[in-house]
Amino acid sequence: MKLLIDIGNTATKFGALDSDFLFLGRCFNSEISEDKLEALLSKDNIEEIYVSSVAPKITEQLSEFFYKKYQLDIKEFSVSDLSNLKIKIDNKNELGLDLYFDLVGAVNKYQSPILIVDMGTATKILLITKDNVFNSCVILPGMGISKRILNEATELLPNTDLDEVKKLSESRNTIDVINSSVYYAHVEMINGLLERYENEIGYKCLHIFTGGNAPKVLKDIKAPYIYDENLCLEGLSIYVEKKVGK
Repeated sequence: MKLLIDIGNTATKFGALDSDFLFLGRCFNSEISEDKLEALLSKDNIEEIYVSSVAPKITEQLSEFFYKKYQLDIKEFSVSDLSNLKIKIDNKNELGLDLYFDLVGAVNKYQSPILIVDMGTATKILLITKDNVFNSCVILPGMGISKRILNEATELLPNTDLDEVKKLSESRNTIDVINSSVYYAHVEMINGLLERYENEIGYKCLHIFTGGNAPKVLKDIKAPYIYDENLCLEGLSIYVEKKVGK
């Protein structure tokens, strides 16, 4: 079995590639421990470990764990290793691995043109044109960063969670106001950017939502969409299968 790991800035996902792809679980980076890793994984048949990472410190932590426990080195890809995608951007080395494997997952699972909305620590929107070319994206602070900035850049505004969001017209205290403001601003931003992208290119796209924050906003997304929870991890699985086999 090949172990697949998608390391984000906030959370890490684990999957397995054997006869098919299997999602194993998700863990917040701040909560990663040997006990949690052992509970997630079947240690008896892990043969190789492949990683997509945007968080080097977590990668190092996991690398130490896997070598100590299973005497296995993790295998990381660099952008220069990657191929099999039509990419038209100024500098391919600027493309993060998380975005690359989002793209791999999307072009192998769906019909272009596609707009991928990846809502993690940052919110990203990736365009795959009708010619199956990735040529641009949007990168913006995610909802968590937005509310944290309000707390860190001011003396009086508190940090909040987004467990409960009221209507704007019903928000009458500081916490409710921050929650509703951040939430609805983000929703309208995404709706507007999807519409603007399609107006600029002159045709409609399939909308794919992924990332840990995506389920929070889906009920207020105007255009039709598909929610693909593990798009990046499945993209890594598809790439590994094609490059090295099952």
